[in-house]
Amino acid sequence: MPSVADKGIMEEGMACLEEHLGSLKAQMFVSALIEDNFDYTKWRETSDAGKSSDTISKEISEWGRRNPAFMKSFGI
Repeated sequence: MPSVADKGIMEEGMACLEEHLGSLKAQMFVSALIEDNFDYTKWRETSDAGKSSDTISKEISEWGRRNPAFMKSFGI
């Protein structure tokens, strides 16, 4: 069970995601992390931190095209 401090961080993080992605995409993001057993530390070691937001957006769109069942589960 998350501590009070963890809950505050989680609420702040979700608010940030929802502000920038919208509610649906924020939920999709969290679901994708859970589904993939996401390891942030490992991801940072292998990701390309120099990518532009346009590049990242295109990669996400491409991922969505390759995973239509996941997208359909969110009504997209």
